[in-house]
Amino acid sequence: MTSLRRFRIIHTMETKKVVIELTVKMIIEVPKDWDEDSINFYLNESSHCLEAEVFQLAREVGFDEEKNPSLCSICHRAKGIYIQDANEENIENLRYA
Repeated sequence: MTSLRRFRIIHTMETKKVVIELTVKMIIEVPKDWDEDSINFYLNESSHCLEAEVFQLAREVGFDEEKNPSLCSICHRAKGIYIQDANEENIENLRYA
């Protein structure tokens, strides 16, 4: 049970949806001759999907849905910041497919 869920059980509170940005630091391998622009293009503008990096990160921190369903060991690699209160467009565009 997450600490927020535990808190909700103990205390009744109203909630709202917000947009946050998560930044995660990790090491990946790319071709040796790629420069910063090539890497940024590959990660953000090409047809490449970051799914492989997300799965790599999950493996590196020992995530296993059945044996170890916690991602607590990601905390030293990640940072989250508030972007804005979520509006209908955000909710539609950022929901899980």
